[in-house]
Formats: sequence, C-alpha cells, structure tokens
Amino acid sequence: MKKNRLLKLAFCFTLFHLSFTGYSQCELNFLEKEYNIGRFEEVNDKLKVCLKTFKDDPVAYQAGLRLLAMNSIMMDDMNQAIINVNALLDFNREYVFDINDPYIFRQLINKYKNLGTLTVTSVSKFEETLDEAPASIFVITEDDIKKRGYLDLEQVFNDLPGFSLSKSNGPGYVLIYPRGYRSTLNDKFLLLIDGIEDNDLNSDNAVINRQIALSNIKQIEVIYGPASTMYGANAFSAVVNIITKNATFSGDNKFSVDIQTNLGTWNTNFVDATLSKKLKNGSFSVTGRVFHSEEMDITNQGYDYSTENFAYSDEFLPLTGENAENFINANGPSPYFIYDTTNNNVTLSAAGADKMKALDNNFFAQNPNIGANNREDNWFLSTKLKIDKFTFGIQSYKTNTGAQPWYPKRIIGAKDLSRWITWNSSIYVKYEKKFNSNLFLTNLASYRLHTLDGATNISSISTFNTNRLDFQDLFSGTSPSLRSTYYYRSSNQLRNELKLFYKKNNFNVVTGLELRQGIFQLDYLRSTNISLPDENLPSTTEVGIKGGNYSNKLDIGYFAQGKYSFTESFSATLGGRVDYNLARSNGGYGFVFNPRAALVYTKKDKYTLKAIYSEAFKDASFLTKYATTDTRIANPNLTPEKVKNFEISAIIRPLKDLRFEVNGFMAAYTNVVVSVPIGNGLTQNQASSLGNNIRGIQANLDYKYNFFSFWANYTYLDPKDGSTDQRISDIPSHAINGGVNIIPLKKLNLNIRANYVGLRETGANTSGSSNPLDKIDAYLSLHTNINYNLFKGFNIGVLVNNLLDAEYYHPGVRAANDISNRSTSLQNSRTIMLRANYTF
Repeated sequence: MKKNRLLKLAFCFTLFHLSFTGYSQCELNFLEKEYNIGRFEEVNDKLKVCLKTFKDDPVAYQAGLRLLAMNSIMMDDMNQAIINVNALLDFNREYVFDINDPYIFRQLINKYKNLGTLTVTSVSKFEETLDEAPASIFVITEDDIKKRGYLDLEQVFNDLPGFSLSKSNGPGYVLIYPRGYRSTLNDKFLLLIDGIEDNDLNSDNAVINRQIALSNIKQIEVIYGPASTMYGANAFSAVVNIITKNATFSGDNKFSVDIQTNLGTWNTNFVDATLSKKLKNGSFSVTGRVFHSEEMDITNQGYDYSTENFAYSDEFLPLTGENAENFINANGPSPYFIYDTTNNNVTLSAAGADKMKALDNNFFAQNPNIGANNREDNWFLSTKLKIDKFTFGIQSYKTNTGAQPWYPKRIIGAKDLSRWITWNSSIYVKYEKKFNSNLFLTNLASYRLHTLDGATNISSISTFNTNRLDFQDLFSGTSPSLRSTYYYRSSNQLRNELKLFYKKNNFNVVTGLELRQGIFQLDYLRSTNISLPDENLPSTTEVGIKGGNYSNKLDIGYFAQGKYSFTESFSATLGGRVDYNLARSNGGYGFVFNPRAALVYTKKDKYTLKAIYSEAFKDASFLTKYATTDTRIANPNLTPEKVKNFEISAIIRPLKDLRFEVNGFMAAYTNVVVSVPIGNGLTQNQASSLGNNIRGIQANLDYKYNFFSFWANYTYLDPKDGSTDQRISDIPSHAINGGVNIIPLKKLNLNIRANYVGLRETGANTSGSSNPLDKIDAYLSLHTNINYNLFKGFNIGVLVNNLLDAEYYHPGVRAANDISNRSTSLQNSRTIMLRANYTF
C-alpha cells in the first residue's frame, strides 16, 4: 500500500514537473533569467516559438518583442535587432522603454519611434535617419513600388521632385536632367546599385531603361546636390542609390521565391523572379528579369516609308535663281524636269515624280523589313551570397534598344538595324567587421566590365522619300541605298574602398580610402560590315584603326566626414575629400578637393532645420574628350566641371502622420562643357568659364491615416546659362506630382498618381537646344494601379498608365533640330498591364 502511494506521488510530481517545465519555457521571467546569464542562442530559439503563444496576450507579446530585440543586440546581430525593434514599434507606436534597458536598445527605440523604419545609408555611408542626414534626400520604398505599380526606373523618376525628363526612347531611352542641368547623356548624376557604381565607364551615362528588376528593390535613395565628398568624381548634381533586398525566409522555410509576371499593351511582357536559399551561416539569392516590348508604333510620327503616302511632286520644290541656272547649265534636257530658262526655274515633271517613286519602290522591295522599329529586348541577372561577414555579388544586364526614335526619318529601323546594345557586368565582394559597438570596418572591392556590343549600329537610307536624294541624283541615275555603321567599345575598372566608422557619445566620423584602376577605350571602333569588324581587317590594310586607342587611368580618393552633436537637438557635420587622377603617365586632372558642411537642428517630433554647403566636380568622360564624328574633333585637355551648392531645408511634422519638407537651393557651375564651332564646319567640346547658375525650390508632403495615404511634391526651377544669360532649354519652371492610396477592403489596394509638367521653353531663345519650336506645352497625366490578394502569397493586379489617353510631348534630345535629332517625342498613349505575383 505504501509502495503504491509512493508511486502515485512520484507520478504526480513528474507530471507536475513536466507541466511546469513546459510552461516555464515560455514564461517571461524564466526567459529573462536565461537572457541575464548569457544563454542568448537558447533565448532566441525559444522566443521565436513562444511569441506565437503570446499573441493572445498583448502585454506578454510586447514584452516578448522587447526581449527578442535586446537578445539580438547581445548576439551582435544588429540587422535582426532593427527588425525586432520595428516589429515592437509596429505593435505599439507609443512604446516607452525602461531607463534600465540597454543603451543600444534605447537608442534604437528613439531612432525608429519617430521616423518609422525609414533610414538611409547613401549620404554619409552609414545608417542614419532622414532627419540626421546632412543632405536633402528623397526615398522611394519597397512599399511605394508595390502600391504605385512602377514598371521601371523611368516611371520612378517621373514621380521624383527635382528631375526633368526627356523620354525619346532611342539609345538613351530617357534623359534625366537633375535640378535643371540639361545634358546630352545621363552623365551628371551617379547611379549606384548596392553601392556599386553603374554609370558607363566610357561615357559616364547611367543606363535608365527597363532592365532592372524592381521587385527586388528594398528602397531607392536620392541625394540631391553635389556629393563628391563621399563619392568623388561624377557625384555632381545627384546620387541615386538602388538598394536591393536581402534574402528573407518565412518560419522554418529554407527556400523563398518571388515571381512576378506582366503582360500588356504592344506585346509588352516581362518576368521578374528572385529565388533564395538559406545557408548555415548566411543565404544565397539570384534575381532576374527578361523584358520584351514591341513599343508604340511610331510610323505616323515621321517614320512612314510608304511611297504611296509621299507626294513627290509637292515635296520637291522647284529650283530657282542661281541654283536653277547652274542645274540647267550642268545637265542636258531630261523628261524628268521642266526647264524655264526665262525665269531660271526647274520643276519636277510628272515623269520625274514617277521615276523617283519607281526607284524608291524598287529599293524597298529589295529591303522589305525596313520601316519603323522600336523594339526593346532586355535582360538582367544578379546574384548575392552572404556568408558571415562577407557578401559576394555578381550583376550583369543587357539592353537591346531601337535607336531610331532619337533621329529623323533617314535613320531606319528593322529587326537588327539601328540597334543600341549595352552589356554591363560587375562582380564585388564586401567585408563588414564590427570590432565593438563603436567601431566598424567595411571593405568593398569590385570589378566592372562595360561593353557596347559589336551588333550596335546606326543604319540610314538615301532615298527620294527621305529627301536624301535630289534632282541631281535623279538626273545622274543614282539609286537609293542603305548604309550601316557598326560600333564597338569596351572598358574595365578595378575598384577598392576601405572605410572606417567610429562613434562615441556625441561624435561620429567616417573615413575611407578609395583606389580605382581602369583601362578605357577612347573612341568607338567602327565598321560598315558586322561580319568584318575593323580589328579583323587584312594585314594589307593601312596601319591604324580609328577608335582603337586605350588609356590607362588611376584614381585615388581619401575622404573623411565627422559629425558632432552639441546637444540632443543640434549637430554639425564637416567633411572633405581629396581626389587624384592620373591618365597614362602624365595626363589627368591631378588633385581636386571638395568639402561639405551642414548644420542640423531637430525639435523632437516637431521639426528639423538644415543648412548645407557642398562642392563637387565632374571629370569629362572619355566619350566627351575623344569621341569624334565627321564634324566634331577631340579635345583631350578638357578640365573638370565644378559646382558650388548651398541649400536650406525644413522638415515639419504638425501631426503624427503628416510630414512636410521644403528646401531651396542655389548652384553655381563652372567649366561647363559645350560644343563650340571652330571653323570649316567643325565643332569641339570646350569648357565655358561662366557656366550655369541654377536656383530652385523643392517641397514634399506625406500624410497617412488608417487605410488612406496621400503624397505630393512640387519643384520650381530657374536655370540660367551664365555665358548667354539665357534660360537653359527644356526645363519646366513648375512641376507637381502626387498620389493617393486607399485600402477599401482588406485584400484590395487602389492607387492613383498624377504628373503635371509645366510649359518648357526651348529653341533659339534658350541655351542648349536648337529646336525649331520655342516651347513644349504643359501636360497632365494620370496613372492607376489596382492590386488584389487572392490568397496568401498570390496577388493579381492591373496597371493603367496615361489613364485619360492624353496626347503630350517631350522635347527632343541633344540638338533637337530635326536634322541630327528629332525636335519632339510623342509620349505613350494609354497602356494597360496585367500582373500576377506569387511569393512563398
């Protein structure tokens, strides 16, 4: 009996112990004790399970999130700590920490409580909030991209303040003018992807096309104004840093997939996909995009090659005066012309018009594929491997663009004719080391190879209906013809940046050394036959290949920037960078110094005031210095352009979810490169000492309330060319962008955006464009995006751009004189894109 009683007691004790032990695993006091004795791995594993059981108890759930964040800090996993802190603040926006909580935890709460999760790394090359950053900066988040339905970077730039666009498709697809600085390429701002420069090595052009997979972007950070203090040459008018996502996994899953498919107007279709795998000490991910579009038919925009639609008799005006007299004297009688020797007049006869048409018809019959072709084919591939403190990455993309829309009718399109094909690749390795809570080291090494594919070509025709053949050609029996010029270039660069960041109490400093060594092609290799490029010419050819010269270039840059907080509200930033450039043995621009200074005053939760001064320089690209044409000669002695910029900004938060920012700036540019006539029909790129003077205002507004959000921005620009005192061409004085997002149902998201661009002066009374027009009219365009969540991980949507099917134009690029480049470009009519996205 006694034995049975002892067995029962033992059984009850065991049952009670097991029950108590099971409970204590998720008992917060027990977990706190584990945390206090340093069992961080065990606490981390247990809390991830226990948080699921805490969800029905708000007090326990909040305490669990707090402990998880502090535990991540102790595990030296700051990225996870930030995620946990933001999860805590998402759960309770008014959370107040205990004074005895760890210092770093309290810092993170203060940092993210007032500003949400929005921080930036591009300004000072370490993480800081928008208010802290000593610059004017604008951020497009992953959530913005999803809700607004952006397809490509051009659509993102349309919604940004401070940028003017000229979208003409063609080799550059879209030219972007930062803060009123018009240029012939996208070479006045720096484009980064995860801190790796993406501007073309030869031309400095940022390729803004449809190649980049937006579905894998975490956020886009835009720094306005000069940023050479941190980035050196070419961070001239702005820096745009695209930050991609790190691999994330749900629960215990070791794989994740994000696939987005799109099908729309003009047979536009593309697929974005990201595949990720969790590794023991990190992760591996690969992202890709394949894009194809036939694009809007431009036949009726000056590219109609049908002889039936060309009135030969009307298009060829009579020769008069001396021209007629010379023609009559040089040529005998012809049934193709009517001679009036009394009045010195030569008119095309009906027989002549018929003969022109017959010659053109014969040519087009032999070349049936010639016409308007604006096809676009792009692909993009990126991989990222994270192991402990190392990140390895490879990125490559190719854009195959119809070049025809930049040019007048004589430049033709076909499947493989008039194509502009860029192929850019990079590989990098990044090492990050945290010595303690105050000292961090980062080393980023990269190699870039940028190529203009040898199939790149500009093809032109000489026909009567393109006005490239005339009366004399008809009399002489000249037949219409096709000519293609193929282009090739390749440049590469090795870069390494070593950076240290130190923070102690009220002071922090970032300093670094950057080295670049590259080999750059000076001019295009050209050929008239794709199967026989110039470098493969026979040995009997005269020595010397035009465009075959290369230059070796070394760049060394040292930078340092320090910030001191005098009080919790007031801080000062001072920085500078010295750059040294050597081309070959004794070329290059030598030493250049660029400073930055900023004062920031913040009244917690109320407002922030900034005053910023910065300088930058822009070294002329090899394309600008050495690329030649039939009428342009090289100028290897171009010195760097310089800019001095001053701006003030105010960020105001009158309400909890309302943020308003306004900034005004003045920028003075010197040594601006312009094309100058030098006689005998030749031009040369030269520096203008007076340069450009640009003033402007930018304002942004963001408001969120429950399931409703609203944003808007405004830009005012007053750009002047100091050498002529004329307004810079194609820049609107006023531009407004805005949008509304509504979630009427739990699974339904509605978004509508609007872009207003004011009148743009151009042509003879402005500086930069030779446009025959004097203005480009203002326009308003609307866009809408609708997303619906069918079930967990699967969303469908429809995006409509130019909702009202408005007809509007952008100014032409470069000279825009309707001779070398078109004067205007009709923008896309209404387009519809059907979309599906699956994530798991």
